[in-house]
Amino acid sequence: MIAVRLGQWRPALRAAAHSAEQRVQMGMLNAVLSTSYWWAAIAFVELGHLEPAEAVAYLRAEAD
Repeated sequence: MIAVRLGQWRPALRAAAHSAEQRVQMGMLNAVLSTSYWWAAIAFVELGHLEPAEAVAYLRAEAD
């Protein structure tokens, strides 16, 4: 994700959410969705929101 590489954390979080939403709408609830979780967790950490990052990491672990 380009926004992550550029350190643009809010756009990265929006992109991860948008990507996850698109995949849910398409019925792709597998490992592909976990990529969106991973990027969201990184963005939350970089924005200083550790509790949401922990929740996202937990959800990703549960999905596997």
